[in-house]
Amino acid sequence: MPLSIAIVGAGPAGLAVVERIARKAPQARIDVVEKLPVPYGLARYGLAPDRPLDKKLTALFVRALKAKSVAFWGNVALGREFDLADLRMLYDAVVVATGAGADRPLGVPGDQTPGVWGASAFLRWVNGDPEIAAPPPALDRVRNVIVVGQGSVALEVARLLARSPKELAKADLDPEVAATLAAMPLQAIHVIGRNDLLASRVQPADLAELKKLARAQAVVDPEALAQAEAVADDLDRDRKALLKAFAALAAVPRDESRLPIRFQFHLRPLRLDGGACVERALFTRPDRLGQNLALRAELVIAATGLERTTAYDRLHDDRGLIAPGLYAAGWAKRGATGSMEEIIADARLVAERLLKEVGATPSTRPGRAGLARLLEERGAATVSLAGWQRIDAAERAAAAKPRPRRRLRAFETLLTTAAEPARLL
Repeated sequence: MPLSIAIVGAGPAGLAVVERIARKAPQARIDVVEKLPVPYGLARYGLAPDRPLDKKLTALFVRALKAKSVAFWGNVALGREFDLADLRMLYDAVVVATGAGADRPLGVPGDQTPGVWGASAFLRWVNGDPEIAAPPPALDRVRNVIVVGQGSVALEVARLLARSPKELAKADLDPEVAATLAAMPLQAIHVIGRNDLLASRVQPADLAELKKLARAQAVVDPEALAQAEAVADDLDRDRKALLKAFAALAAVPRDESRLPIRFQFHLRPLRLDGGACVERALFTRPDRLGQNLALRAELVIAATGLERTTAYDRLHDDRGLIAPGLYAAGWAKRGATGSMEEIIADARLVAERLLKEVGATPSTRPGRAGLARLLEERGAATVSLAGWQRIDAAERAAAAKPRPRRRLRAFETLLTTAAEPARLL
């Protein structure tokens, strides 16, 4: 019997594992189980929608799902319709690629005040993730935004919020959400780093993109820039490139008519103040005891990382093994770090290891047939690849140019569309 493999999670890491195994071991049978009715995970719901996904990555995802040896099972969740013990009985190998956990809170008084969002949850709301049941933030009163974080996610959030209405009209997001973002009466966006400028985990090319924004301008703290320039000779190539990118932003003459995106560093949150909604954030400088900074803000977004998963905590080694025949890939393995390209490259290594360790063993497991019986017994309303293709076609048909699609936001609508021929919304 051919090797049977289950991949839990149809995001970038899971599909990278699928694509590599399907290519290297075409005789294997691969089942992708996904808790949502749609695939792509982080690539669909976790990135800022103002820039299109790389076409090579999109092609990889499509190739993975369309491989002859692959079956997609959407709307079935780990811990709901099945657990890992079920899959391990059914399959020769199982790969957990469920992503990282929830947003890590700021951990200061007031971090649960309305108007305080984790960056992941905020982007998922923007992108129409059906699992986000919380009401949208009250953006019509937001004049000042604070984004806490020095990574790529913080930069993505700040860039998205700084977009002009005309720019948002081209983005891959729902027109109502775009209108809500465009109507924000913004006066300033603060991007707050807890450490120095050189600790920023962003790409120089992404910083350079800020100069192309139609209505906003990046403003870099001159003191933080001077401190970084003072040690420029001791920096490696990557840090020098980062410093050069920040310096290029700072060199642009300030235009007071443009919305400022203020990059500030060496600031640690002390507390968030407000009643019905957040109103102010207080920060301290660890290198200057007693010198606090208070900033007004009606929206605070914490881009300070995601919680670790159970799979991460159970890892046997740093190459993805949890137990014999059980592996982790993507953020479930490495935590919420790394670019999309790094996630995919790492997932391919997990696939190679799986094939080396499991591929030579003759299969005795029921695999796909056993999964089908299990899900039928448990009354699962599964979405197949054909169902996802109907959703995809409906979203594309409903979009007014130049938008690529109009996403379906409700579970019920996704399931109904998956079960019916593609139609205009």
